[in-house]
Amino acid sequence: MEEIYFKIKIVAALIDFILLFIFALSVYKVWRLLPDPIPARKNKGGVVTIRRAEVETSWFNIQQSFANGTPESLKLAVIDADKLIDNVLKMAKISGETMGERLEQIRGERLSSYDRLWRAHRLRNEIVHSPDFSPSRNDIENALISYEAFLRELKIL
Repeated sequence: MEEIYFKIKIVAALIDFILLFIFALSVYKVWRLLPDPIPARKNKGGVVTIRRAEVETSWFNIQQSFANGTPESLKLAVIDADKLIDNVLKMAKISGETMGERLEQIRGERLSSYDRLWRAHRLRNEIVHSPDFSPSRNDIENALISYEAFLRELKIL
């Protein structure tokens, strides 16, 4: 009788370990599906959630505009990419009334893509404020690469 009781305890322990493993694996998989938080600046909450799927969809649309290749769609790609970055900065609760002010707020954050991001933003400003300005396809491609590098550095793309 004692031997049967011992075997039942071993089987029950094995079942417990298997169920615990399945539970831990389930928690891990669900955790990976959650949006990635990025540190927030000047925010009492500590972290901000960026909706990665929305950013990825917007970025796909920007790439489609660039691929279209017409002068208007190339300019639109830069404008939309700049707007996307500005929205990400706003979601991260970076203070400032304009994107330029928000970029100033993150200057000291040791972002390797920071200077390139500023150059891309200046190109966007030139496009918006000078209707006769026609940037080269190469300039626009470099700006989009800079925007993408910033999003990748923040692990949003």
